[in-house]
Amino acid sequence: MSHLVLIFSKGDDWISRLIAFFSYSRVTHVALVRGNEVIEASGANEPRGVRKVGLSHWMQHHPDYEYRIIKHPDPDAVWALASARLGKSYDWSWLFRWLLRLSWRPNDYWVCSELIVVCAAEAGSPLLSAGHNTVTPRDLYMISEAA
Repeated sequence: MSHLVLIFSKGDDWISRLIAFFSYSRVTHVALVRGNEVIEASGANEPRGVRKVGLSHWMQHHPDYEYRIIKHPDPDAVWALASARLGKSYDWSWLFRWLLRLSWRPNDYWVCSELIVVCAAEAGSPLLSAGHNTVTPRDLYMISEAA
C-alpha cells in the first residue's frame, strides 16, 4: 500500500498556541508533501487559505517540523483533491466549532487537518473512523508513522 507524506509543525502564532493548549499537543499544523511541494490550509501565513508552496519556503516558516506517513491506497488522488481546493478560504470558525464540539462545517472553508482528512476520504479511504468536523493535527499525528 502507498502512503501520504505529511509534515507536522508547531507554530508560535496565536492560533497555534490555542491549538496546542486545548489539544494538549506539541503539533499544531500539518500539510501534505509531494516532492518539493506542500499543500496546506493556513491562517497564519500569506496568502491565507488553501495554498501550494515550495517545501523550502514552507520550512523557512516552520523550522520545527517532522515528516510522518499514513497508509493510503491512492495518494495521487488525495493530492489532486487537495489541489482542486487551492485558493479556498481558511476556516476561521473552526476553532470555535472545535472548542464547542459542534459537528457542522462550512463548505469550501478549510483548516490544515480537515483538508487532509476530507481529501483522503473522498479519494476512497477514510483516515479516521469518526467524523472529520473537528479533527486536529494531533489526531493525524497519532495515526501516522515516522517517515
